[in-house]
Amino acid sequence: MLLKWVICEVGDAARFTAGQSGWGSLRRWPGFLGQAGGWSTRVPGRAHLLGCWRDRADYGAFMAAGHDRIAAGQAGSYHGIEVRLCDDARSVGRSIPEAFAAAEVVRFAHGPAHHHTAYFVRNEQSTSDDRLVWQSTDPDPSGPGDDVFALVPEWTVVPRAD
Repeated sequence: MLLKWVICEVGDAARFTAGQSGWGSLRRWPGFLGQAGGWSTRVPGRAHLLGCWRDRADYGAFMAAGHDRIAAGQAGSYHGIEVRLCDDARSVGRSIPEAFAAAEVVRFAHGPAHHHTAYFVRNEQSTSDDRLVWQSTDPDPSGPGDDVFALVPEWTVVPRAD
């Protein structure tokens, strides 16, 4: 599974949230597994988004044919962006759509050797078996660090059950 982790530095939260509404069209793309995002509880104005795709080929097809049109609706709503991709992410617990729908908070934990985990929980103190696990080659230990973000329900996009 491909994980796309997007971190945005946002000045106007209302404008950013309005721009997020356009990403609902992701649900029609082949190979799209789900997306959830929200505001950091530790860094004001920081938004996190996690998107999951079956593989890099499906993600690449979306990037070539649909991304720029959707992203145009988000233009100017943030002043900094960092995108991290990981090809070997795996889901533990419920399916991506179920985990995204049940969670209120995502808690990141970064371990040794660039091993990362995103826990999908009801609140910051709770625990859950629902998580994404991945390893990156990102050598920058000063990245987003151990952060928590409160999910914004309107930012969650899951595929349609056809």
